[in-house]
Amino acid sequence: MREGRIEQNGTPIELYEQPANTFVARFIGTPPMNLLRLEAGAGGAVIAGTDGPCVLDARFATGMLGVRPEHVDLTLERGVRAVVDNVEYLGGDSLVGCRVGGQPLAARVAGGVGVSRGDAVWLRWAPGAQHYFDSSGAHAAVEPREAPITLLA
Repeated sequence: MREGRIEQNGTPIELYEQPANTFVARFIGTPPMNLLRLEAGAGGAVIAGTDGPCVLDARFATGMLGVRPEHVDLTLERGVRAVVDNVEYLGGDSLVGCRVGGQPLAARVAGGVGVSRGDAVWLRWAPGAQHYFDSSGAHAAVEPREAPITLLA
């Protein structure tokens, strides 16, 4: 609910896994869903401030990409380049705060991690783990022919 208006009605699982808009995406979940501005890049839409890789077709370059922190994997090569801002060790997992093209992104990874502030890392997630929100903030379906480019290799 926002300003007395219901944004989305559904079960907790539906709200978490299929948010209707960016408000619901950020409201449900701790830490909240990462929302990254997109822009046109060589060959398609890229996360704003980066050179790629392309995450969607070029016509989606005016929207936002959403990905939950637990769906983000840290790797040492291939994927989306990021710089570590901070690491919060929580015992069973760690929250790694990063910057991707100047935009904040949180990754929840199992156990401890061997990275610290200022380290360069690569981030990856499965195509099915990402969401697309149009310029109004509404969740928009991406047809199979518009499928995101796989960031897992």
